[in-house]
Amino acid sequence: LTALSARCYAGLSDFGRAAEMYTEALSRNEDAVENYVALVDLLLKHPADVDLVQSDPKHRENVEARQVADALMDAAVEKGKHRHRALLARARHLRAQGRLSEAARDIHAALDLEADDADSLLEAVDIAMAQATELERVGQAAEGQKLLDEAAAHIERGLTREPPDLRFYLARSRMAIREGDGQ
Repeated sequence: LTALSARCYAGLSDFGRAAEMYTEALSRNEDAVENYVALVDLLLKHPADVDLVQSDPKHRENVEARQVADALMDAAVEKGKHRHRALLARARHLRAQGRLSEAARDIHAALDLEADDADSLLEAVDIAMAQATELERVGQAAEGQKLLDEAAAHIERGLTREPPDLRFYLARSRMAIREGDGQ
C-alpha cells in the first residue's frame, strides 16, 4: 500500500513525498525490485525535490543523485528475491547512464540465471547493439561485429520461445535495418 501511495504522490508531482514513501516501502519489503526502480527514476529526474540522504541506503552526506541511484540498484541486486530481475533492472539503469560494459556484465549474469527470460534477452540485444555502435565509432568494427553476432543469437533464441513474443521480430527488424537489409 505504501508503494501505491508513492505512485500517487509522484502522479501529483510531489516527488519529495513520493521518494519518502518509496523509501518506507523498501524498508518494509527490501526485495521489491520495482520500488527500487521507481525511486531511482524519481532521484534521477527530480534530484532537487528528493532528500538524497534519506533515500540513500548508505545515508551519506553530500552525495549526488547518480551515486544514490547506483547504491539503490546495488541494494536491489543484493536484496532482491528474484536476482535475475534485479540484475536486469540494474543493467537497464547502467545502459541509460551510458555505462555499457557494466550493463553487459549484469545482463550476462541475469541470463546465466534465467537464460530464456525474454526481457533479459531483449536487453542483451539492446546493450550489444549499443556497444557495437560505440566500437564502430572508434574504428573497431570487427569487435563490434562480434557483438552484433551475439545480439543476433539472442534474437534467434528469443524467437524459439513459446508462446511467440513479437518483440523479437521487432528486434530482428532493427538488426536488419542496422545492417542495411530492409527486408
